[in-house]
Amino acid sequence: LGAPGGAGGGAAGAVGAVVHRATQAGCARPTFLPPPRGFAAFLSGAMSFEDPPAVPRRWRFTVMLAAAFVGVVVCAAKLVVPENLASEESIDLRDSGELDEVESIGRKCAEVLRQRQEAGTEACTSPLASPCFDRGRCDARKPLIYVAPLDCDMRPYREQGRAPSTEVLGKHGMALYTAANRSGLLAETQEEACISFWDFLANHSQPRHFGKRCLTQSAAWKDGLNWAVVSGQDQGPWDCALAKDAGRAMLVMSNMPGCALRPGFDVSLPLPTSARLRTGDYAHIPALDRRYFLTFRGSVYDQLRGRLLELHDESNGVVVVLTCKMDPPKRVCVEHPPGSNTPSFSALLNTTFALVPEGRSPGTYRLREVMMAGAIPVFIVRSYAKPVEDSVDWASFSFTFGPNDWGEILPALRQLGPEEVKDMQRRTLEAARQLFGEDDDLYFAMAHDPGEMFEPAAAAALREIVARVQFRPARR
Repeated sequence: LGAPGGAGGGAAGAVGAVVHRATQAGCARPTFLPPPRGFAAFLSGAMSFEDPPAVPRRWRFTVMLAAAFVGVVVCAAKLVVPENLASEESIDLRDSGELDEVESIGRKCAEVLRQRQEAGTEACTSPLASPCFDRGRCDARKPLIYVAPLDCDMRPYREQGRAPSTEVLGKHGMALYTAANRSGLLAETQEEACISFWDFLANHSQPRHFGKRCLTQSAAWKDGLNWAVVSGQDQGPWDCALAKDAGRAMLVMSNMPGCALRPGFDVSLPLPTSARLRTGDYAHIPALDRRYFLTFRGSVYDQLRGRLLELHDESNGVVVVLTCKMDPPKRVCVEHPPGSNTPSFSALLNTTFALVPEGRSPGTYRLREVMMAGAIPVFIVRSYAKPVEDSVDWASFSFTFGPNDWGEILPALRQLGPEEVKDMQRRTLEAARQLFGEDDDLYFAMAHDPGEMFEPAAAAALREIVARVQFRPARR
């Protein structure tokens, strides 16, 4: 498709311009494709109504239809110029910087803010208070929690003839139900609850648009007052409209962009993992006795992860292993190292520090894996709200860098003294147990059930929200 202002104008270029404007308008991320060549350029000239000497006037309408047809086919097939035909002007994502991606995040953040301003919910923050939260529903000594069924039938279960389960509540809803029950805070009905939770993305049979789902149509919704919308999915539901459609509800979600989090109101969750990976085997190894200094092994989805190769320095204990996953992969990254003779993912967790770069979304499964292995996390993110930031002091045991801070990463890590490194590892393991469970063997054993794997994170989120309800600012 034609890039606006590039070669191949006319119909094909117009289609490219439409795509470009669409990415500028809202949440869509820019698509990096080379400009059209050859036949598309011929059609471009034929489409010109100013001076088309090569095409008789009587054929112009036919050529216009042909150009439109080719544009549609190319778009549907995601046609990409083969590598050997791409010109030197084709975009090389490894060298193009992060401007387009950063601008895309910026546009999304601006849209979230605009939607919340329209809904009047941008001021929902700490302490929990009117008009975003009704404390009159809560006993601060024992704030009760209700988890709504996916079908929004909120009658008592004994009247429904069914019991709470993953099928009824969703896997994340069931984890919250279990955590609330173990804490003695479970409410039997929505009417008696201080806060009600609903698993947003569990029921795929419901409309994708949150504003059209059964919860927002129910009498109990009340524009989200004292509700919490939950999602622990690995791809966040940030279609921008959610910021408006969720009304006054709290957002309790993984993959929370930093700009979308209302501090003291929303809660960011960690991603659990479904992998049968034993990471705790390394937790007992002191940070300074590990095989590697800094590692990463994972898939590349965009140019940010592709640039991790800039850090690779095996002679000094810095190992980066990449697998290309984007289409077309060679325009985003280079498989590194080539071939199959590479350290395993598990072996690379025997490291003092571990890179935790964002993937397709701000959150990543790497976080749980490296923390449970006792590796000190090093975030590389554009905009990410770290999990349960009220309860976890991330700055005391992790590093955070932006997409253009490559030259700062290794010097910052190497300047730490031995005692600082030991203390950061200790704090990492403490936070890992809080977020992901006490025992990695137990975590491994229940890896077949994503709902059970989410329970430690659900319990951490509940503790954070209950603490906010119980907190009352001192009177002046």
